Amino acid sequence: PVAVRVGGAEEVLGDLERLRAGLSGAQAVGQMRALADAEDCTARLLASQETGAVLPNAAALARQAAERYAEIGDVAPAAHAFWLAGQLLRGADQIDDAVWSFESAAEGFALAHDRARRSEVVGELVTLLRATGQDLRAEEAVASLAPRPFTN
Repeated sequence: PVAVRVGGAEEVLGDLERLRAGLSGAQAVGQMRALADAEDCTARLLASQETGAVLPNAAALARQAAERYAEIGDVAPAAHAFWLAGQLLRGADQIDDAVWSFESAAEGFALAHDRARRSEVVGELVTLLRATGQDLRAEEAVASLAPRPFTN
């Protein structure tokens, strides 16, 4: 976002593209993490440009980063990237993909034991589901936040 405000977005995007190209095909966990970081950063930079034309590209990069983070077991960043993908996909009117991304983010935050962020994501998911007439799924999402009874 800062690069966009100061007019340096294109330069930073170029640097990120070169970094991503240099890391493509990475197999080592550290390199995969660096590639996921570069994808996530690129998605956030594109999203900050606030033009509808870049939303699908930014969403695809965010989802790619999320899946890469998940592959290396980095759950919290994966959840954040899925959340971003959901927001961008919602903005691009790709509702089914947005729902899937929000659900993935909620699962990630649950695994990361981040109740506050999980609640935020589920709130966005419920709002989207209700806005698209999917009230039953919205109620199921709300119910997923309820504490589960302990059974032995």
